[in-house]
Amino acid sequence: MARLMSATLKLPNLDADNLKVGDWVRIIMERYKDDLGIVAEVGESFKLLVIPCVQPEFVTRDLSCKRKHSVPSPWPSPTLFDPIQFVHSWGKNLIQRGHLYTYQSYHFEHDLLLKKFGHCQVSSTSIFMPLSLSSLFCLSQHPTIQEIIESGSRLPPPREWEFYEDKKVTITTGTHQGQEGVVQTVEADYILINLSNGGGLFNFGWNDIQKCFKVKDFVQIINGPNQGHSGWVKEVLNEPMTCTELLE
Repeated sequence: MARLMSATLKLPNLDADNLKVGDWVRIIMERYKDDLGIVAEVGESFKLLVIPCVQPEFVTRDLSCKRKHSVPSPWPSPTLFDPIQFVHSWGKNLIQRGHLYTYQSYHFEHDLLLKKFGHCQVSSTSIFMPLSLSSLFCLSQHPTIQEIIESGSRLPPPREWEFYEDKKVTITTGTHQGQEGVVQTVEADYILINLSNGGGLFNFGWNDIQKCFKVKDFVQIINGPNQGHSGWVKEVLNEPMTCTELLE
């Protein structure tokens, strides 16, 4: 019987061909699937700065030696890299050069992980960042991220937020903090707002606004663990609002 041979054809990822340093990308393969990273180096592959989600190889190896049939530990949640905490938790020494840290195949810059990805492993489409990652990037001390924030460049829109034209919003940062406005246009990296006080049209980043709610408004949760629940607004905070009297 003739032996059947098969081959896998890898198609080029055309939307990744024009990426440059500083661009945001969505990871479409490996354990970081659907997380976002920022391009730090471009070549035959990309080096991305990502929020670390690291389970060091020595942890897997040590556990496998002690309990060969144990169930693998769940993959840890993304968190900023802390060299002191790393050494304290795992008892392993890092190679340090200034703000660069290395252990085995892991390379950290400040509090982010510098990781290599192939062109077929990233995409420049559907760039929406979970709020959890957005807040971690904002807290990062990495110069690249700080430069983005200080220059006024926009972070990708939060995945959990939904804004539509004519939706009323509140400005949460900058010189217009506390003012209300109405959404005019929704773009990939900013929203055009018409300020309600007659102040005119301004572009705001996704992290500069929040939906405008009042106490006793009836709302429905559209994302997160309580998705689908509804209730009345009890209090509006600077952080996401809180609701009580949820209706099943």
